[in-house]
Amino acid sequence: MWRIGVEVQEARAARRNVIDTLTALLQGIVLFRGKANRVNQRSEGGFNYGTACFIGVDDDRGGRFDVLFQNEYLLARRDDRALCMTPDLIILLDEETGLPILGERLCYGMRVVAFGVPAHEKWRTPRGIEVCGPRYFHYPDDYTPVETLAARYKEESV
Repeated sequence: MWRIGVEVQEARAARRNVIDTLTALLQGIVLFRGKANRVNQRSEGGFNYGTACFIGVDDDRGGRFDVLFQNEYLLARRDDRALCMTPDLIILLDEETGLPILGERLCYGMRVVAFGVPAHEKWRTPRGIEVCGPRYFHYPDDYTPVETLAARYKEESV
């Protein structure tokens, strides 16, 4: 964690792209760049549940993206196809500052870069997926690693 903060500070000081720096540090995959056009959320039983809907910008123009969350981002989809799912990490960053955006702070008009980060190998075991995979959170998807989903999406987009 400390190293990430140092690298981000150095990137800012050198006027390098913070998004690129974080993606490289975390071995992440950019999922989409978008603008929030609808955010639905509710609090229930101490949890913040919701769906954030984005329209694609830049190279993702014309795409529709959804991120479902329960305190944490759990499932990212493009046009109803999974791009990243728990236990892999879904991170939304403010496009200009590179700062992370928490679900409860999402609002209409925010421009974000979403990226997926492969989970630690411990979370990718059968037990890890059982206690933290998409089915645990009542999503119908079987866990598929973010790098597999990204490769599939890239192949189908060409």
